[in-house]
Amino acid sequence: MGTLRHRVTRHRRIGEGGFTLIELLVVIAILSVLAAIVIINVTGVKGTAQTASCKSDTEAVQTAVDGYYVTNGVYPDATQGDVAAPAANDSVNITELLGGTNPYLQASPATGESFTYTNSTGTIQGSVTLQGSSTGTVCQTG
Repeated sequence: MGTLRHRVTRHRRIGEGGFTLIELLVVIAILSVLAAIVIINVTGVKGTAQTASCKSDTEAVQTAVDGYYVTNGVYPDATQGDVAAPAANDSVNITELLGGTNPYLQASPATGESFTYTNSTGTIQGSVTLQGSSTGTVCQTG
């Protein structure tokens, strides 16, 4: 037994030694914990970014609808046609805001976003369905 111990320590002194199984398991466990922390923090960022994008798009649509109303005296309503006072949950006619020689919107909002009126004064509410989810996240401005 003394010779076996002597061989093991002798190999380590020469530089042929390596990490023990326990050392490797400790490093793998630490890396796993760090990876879990990063994954948890990154997953929340996507939802926050989509909500911020929706709010920005909602503000742009609200500004375009206000400009349309000032020019035409009616709101661009996709449900009833142009109306003086849209009903709640009526869709905003984005196509009307994009058309004409002087469009009220420069570009169409992202696909998957929908914009509806929240009341008869033309306040807009936007919503976007998060990827992999059946329910929409609603963002409201105004």
